[in-house]
Amino acid sequence: MRLIHLLLTIALIVPMGCGLTLDDPKVATLEKQLAEVNEKLDSLSTKVEALTNALAVSVKANLDLAAENESLKGHVDSLQTVIAQMENRVEPTPDLVVKFKHNKVYNIPATNTLAEKVLAVYKPGKVKIVVNGYSSLAGPAKLNRWFSKERAEGVAHKLFQLGVTESDVKIIAHGETDDNERKVVVTVEVL
Repeated sequence: MRLIHLLLTIALIVPMGCGLTLDDPKVATLEKQLAEVNEKLDSLSTKVEALTNALAVSVKANLDLAAENESLKGHVDSLQTVIAQMENRVEPTPDLVVKFKHNKVYNIPATNTLAEKVLAVYKPGKVKIVVNGYSSLAGPAKLNRWFSKERAEGVAHKLFQLGVTESDVKIIAHGETDDNERKVVVTVEVL
């Protein structure tokens, strides 16, 4: 922008052969045009400077966002790891009990309810499910052992039907109990 001004000044100082004088209206017009050009150049320079500053701010903001995204990605990865661990975690459960009537080996509603509770915490290969069958003191010991075995196997069979792996289940027939209860007690043990 200053180059044009310099050239114009030289042309005005050395008017040899150009036929212009300082009082010539063409010179005044040229000076006016030069002033307008300088004004436009200053305006453009201001706009370029403003755009450069805005671009610098935008670049910094993008870099800050990229750093924040990396930080958040690290947090998300950590949370996903925790979630995966929680999904694979098995909480110990209290013993689950199905009671039976005298001389009965099935209690389908109670067995179904118990099986659903076991499935809620079941993780293949991560638990051992122990199904303990018991009978009352009434009747011969051999018959009571059979009742306890049939009751335990009936509950275990329901678990197998719902997808519990047989290798994760242990069935124990205890026969007669001191508490005189006809029941199956299921324990979910965390491995």
